[in-house]
Amino acid sequence: CIAYACWKIKAKHPAANIVVTPSDALVLDGDEFRRVIREALAFTADGQRIVTLGIKPTRPETGYGYIQAAGDRCVAGASGNDMEAGASVNEVIPVSSFREKPSLEVAKEYLAAGNYFWNAGIFVWNVDTILDSMRRFTPDLAAKMDEMAESFYTGREAEVVGEVFPTCEKISIDYAVMEKADYIFTIPGDFGWSDVGTWGSLWTL
Repeated sequence: CIAYACWKIKAKHPAANIVVTPSDALVLDGDEFRRVIREALAFTADGQRIVTLGIKPTRPETGYGYIQAAGDRCVAGASGNDMEAGASVNEVIPVSSFREKPSLEVAKEYLAAGNYFWNAGIFVWNVDTILDSMRRFTPDLAAKMDEMAESFYTGREAEVVGEVFPTCEKISIDYAVMEKADYIFTIPGDFGWSDVGTWGSLWTL
């Protein structure tokens, strides 16, 4: 689905900068969320960079996946063209790895370590970066997207997509790109996020 959307955006907006976000998450602080998204868009506008938003954990949650941030840190400049130390923005940190939902004991270790963040499944990238990444890591899928793209915004699109899309490999963006690319960064955020994915999170809210 993400590939289809990005290929179609590329057809009309060749230099687009894209935000991918789940539709069923809760964000309580809209202003802070928009600020972090603007920062991520500035950082990914130039160069081969993908940002995944990391949520600063408030408890040892076992219902979320985690992002492990690397030790080396950089800061995105306001323009996104250069990384400038001391800019008044959140830190942009290289991602070391993604971790699946942990046990309670492991979640406590993540919380104590201080460099683990909840994975919100919110991604920001330039359209060229994601298309290049998929061509590199999932070439068969990219080929099918190229095949469908010839029909985009024409009367044949529904027919062609209906034929080709069901033949695409069923793979998440995490496995397809995020766990393979070495140009993944995270921006830690604190904007009242929850995916309301557990009864505990619903009760808290």
